[in-house]
Amino acid sequence: RSFNVSLVAITMVITLIIMTISGNLVLSLGMVGALSIVRFRTPIKDPVDLVFIFWAITMGIANGVGYFNISIIGSVVMTIVLLFMTRKPEEEQPYLLVLQVPSTTDAAPIVKDIRKAVERFMLKSKTITPQYEEITAEVRLKGDDTSFLNILHEDKKILKATLITYSGDLSQV
Repeated sequence: RSFNVSLVAITMVITLIIMTISGNLVLSLGMVGALSIVRFRTPIKDPVDLVFIFWAITMGIANGVGYFNISIIGSVVMTIVLLFMTRKPEEEQPYLLVLQVPSTTDAAPIVKDIRKAVERFMLKSKTITPQYEEITAEVRLKGDDTSFLNILHEDKKILKATLITYSGDLSQV
């Protein structure tokens, strides 16, 4: 998502650069020199950070040349576009559900009941040992309703049921 935002934003920054240097050979050579000098001692992890660096350089050159109208309009438009594109819809917190059932118990009906109790259920792993079967799934709750976990704890066929909150980065692959 960050890379996609940076593609749109860098296009706008390049447009501002071209508008600033259009028709001025000296300014265009100066801009090439200024951009080629930029060296990063710290690795840039987020592409949007790179966009902000080039945006700052572009605005500095536009202001230095006296193109304040390009600088002001470009900054307003870039701000609106970046605010619009980086706004994320509020997502519900993902959880990992770790469930242990004896190997002699069929886990399918239990999983079926859990699927009904949660908004989303995605099986991540299944570990089978001679003593038990461990099921790990990513779940999204209906609201903040964790009452199904109490029902799982009361069920004698279930050895252990654990709900773990996590960032959800693994599921975004």
